[in-house]
Amino acid sequence: MADSRVTEVRVRAERRALLNPPSFSTRTVPARIFVVVEVHRADGTVGEGFTPCNAEGSRVVVAAVDELLRDVVVGEDSWDVERLWAAMYQKVLLHGRVGSVMRALSAIDIALWDANARSVGLPLWKLLGGHAQTVPAYASGGYYFEGKDASGLADEMESYVQAGFRAVKMKVGRGDLRSEEARIAAVRERVGPDVLVMLDANNAWADVVTAQRMMAMFEKYDPYWIEEPFSPDDKRSHAALAARTSVPVATGEIEAGRWAHLELLGQGSAQILQTDA
Repeated sequence: MADSRVTEVRVRAERRALLNPPSFSTRTVPARIFVVVEVHRADGTVGEGFTPCNAEGSRVVVAAVDELLRDVVVGEDSWDVERLWAAMYQKVLLHGRVGSVMRALSAIDIALWDANARSVGLPLWKLLGGHAQTVPAYASGGYYFEGKDASGLADEMESYVQAGFRAVKMKVGRGDLRSEEARIAAVRERVGPDVLVMLDANNAWADVVTAQRMMAMFEKYDPYWIEEPFSPDDKRSHAALAARTSVPVATGEIEAGRWAHLELLGQGSAQILQTDA
């Protein structure tokens, strides 16, 4: 039987500058940064996990791996994934159960799963009991760029449909009511009534009144969901908006842990959970 003891955990940050930085509703992204974790086993198997850090903060994630989490894993059996997750989580209780520390923990967790799957020659989805060979996918884009108008956005969304996607996602929330309507109207006209159009606000709105006015306008164009309308910590506003619009509210991408996601469901803050692995 292969020796599944973890002998080493390596971590590094990878940065890629963007030649044409895109913008969300509230910020511009000059680069993409990922922290990559390698878990090495005694049998020579290497698993890889990664976590995005947006444009800043990679050193915090690297430090969490180096100073808090590596020693929890080295010397242990890589197949004890759930026990190791719990041990890492307990180790970092005082340092952060969300954010950079949880991202570091997750990257190690993913690397453990990857190593185990590689050691038995299976893709992870099959190791976990999955059975579908394909899953529906949507094309995510629709960022704000300098000089990009509603027609340019419609061109982009149409290109995804021509590539075979039957669902597309665009950014919203940066402009005023009139400019935002021009964008979604152009997209809906171009892709037609049968393509799903998702909206991603990236925490754009500070109050329910503003969000409700925006959603009253968006509803005319049959969006499939509205993603992250408020700060991730403002669960009450998510719930209030969900009760006032016919468009499903989606969130959870910045949440961490099963307890927070249960709270989102329990408070009626979201109909669609977008958990980030």
